[in-house]
Amino acid sequence: RKRVTIGVAWTTGPSMILMDEPTTGLDANTSLGIFSSMRRTCDESKVPVIAALLQPSPEICNLFDNLLIMSRGKVAYFGPYSNAIKYFSSIGLEGHKFQSDPEFLQEAAEYAHKYQTTEDAPSTHEEVENRYRSSP
Repeated sequence: RKRVTIGVAWTTGPSMILMDEPTTGLDANTSLGIFSSMRRTCDESKVPVIAALLQPSPEICNLFDNLLIMSRGKVAYFGPYSNAIKYFSSIGLEGHKFQSDPEFLQEAAEYAHKYQTTEDAPSTHEEVENRYRSSP
């Protein structure tokens, strides 16, 4: 049903597509297939897609041009997915060995104290947001 709904949205000739958790309840392969198709269609049509996702896989994140990480309604990071880990590391937050990058990014924005690697690293979501706001 979700794939049909997404397909119908493309046929109407939209100038933008907004999606709220389009892969909730779908398995990882189906979700990746949907986003891979959306990426190809987006590239061909030049129609931007904005999607809100909870716990996307690294493979899905790699399809994004930009990633917006929010914590309690505030921006903790906005930029290329490929730069997100470097950014969080630069402010003293690093993920655990057996954790996926998207999982770390989501958790670090909310629970920074669990990922601190330096004394001056942010320890609260407010501090993470303030660091992002003051970054170049």
